[in-house]
Amino acid sequence: ESLSKQEATLFPVKDSWLYLEGYQHGGSRKGSNGNAFFSADNPPYGAVFSYYLKDGYKTLQQIRRAEEREIEKEGGDTPYPSWETLRKEDQEEAPSVFLEVKDAQGNVVRRVDAPAGKGFHRVAWDMHFPSVAPVSLTKRSGYVPPWAIPPKGPIALPGEYTVRLKKRQFGELSTLSEPQTFTLKLLNNSPEITTDREALLAVQQRAGNLLRSVRGAGRAQSELSSRIKHLTAAIDLTPSATEEQAQAVRALAARLVQLTTLLNGDATVRARQEPTEWSVAGRTSSLYGAISRTQNPVSGNHMASLKIAEAEYTRVAEQLKSLQSDLSALEAELEASGAPWTPGRIPTLD
Repeated sequence: ESLSKQEATLFPVKDSWLYLEGYQHGGSRKGSNGNAFFSADNPPYGAVFSYYLKDGYKTLQQIRRAEEREIEKEGGDTPYPSWETLRKEDQEEAPSVFLEVKDAQGNVVRRVDAPAGKGFHRVAWDMHFPSVAPVSLTKRSGYVPPWAIPPKGPIALPGEYTVRLKKRQFGELSTLSEPQTFTLKLLNNSPEITTDREALLAVQQRAGNLLRSVRGAGRAQSELSSRIKHLTAAIDLTPSATEEQAQAVRALAARLVQLTTLLNGDATVRARQEPTEWSVAGRTSSLYGAISRTQNPVSGNHMASLKIAEAEYTRVAEQLKSLQSDLSALEAELEASGAPWTPGRIPTLD
């Protein structure tokens, strides 16, 4: 009866054991054991949240169409909506529901996306911090190899947490439930597990910040490359452009090639199937994989390698920023010369 009276209900949360999830060798649920091998689904990994939405949440268009269908059933008239109504529907952010997890100090640890439809729902938090990978607005499609592990942040600390159900609708955020408290319990099943988990998390977050920066620099490098290629073509199409500007953009392209080699390795050597020195991206990715997917203390070798990677990335970042500044100045020159639009600048009428 209480479910029918409340807009939303978040049920009590069971405590969860804190451990790192293993991955099936060979891919798929049965791995390499063959189809005759019996298998069944494991319980959801992580802290499981169960909640009930009395009515769910719909877009403005869905609400309007539901009202219109009721009128249509009675044989009534449903006039075409006004432009303002349609404009609001086109520009609306779809309603969303999520579960906000906080630690004992009140810090937000994770926001877990959840279904917004009517009825009972159950979702699991994987007990990890968010991924530090660059934001992607598209979902993976097509074949994904079984050894490809989705990007994750470090595993959370053991202890007490709270979770609240929240929604964002019509551009406003609101809380749907009272907090539920649960505990992530330590599973000490190995003498190798660290006794100083705060120190381990600090190093994992440090490695994560480095990975965030390196992956972001890789995306920035791709954007700069695109801007340089567009600018090179624009100079050829601009009668007032000078040879000095043509040479300047080519010098920027050469600098970017050198930076790309530092960041991602020597593509010329790698393409000939020859070994290359550690690149900043390669060292960082390997380090983060080793440090983030463990509950053991970080080795001295990994700490030394982390310091090297941080120093190398700092050098790359400084040169990237310098190149970006020089590119922006050259783009401004071409804008003043009336060059066709290229990425990275807004045309003016001056």
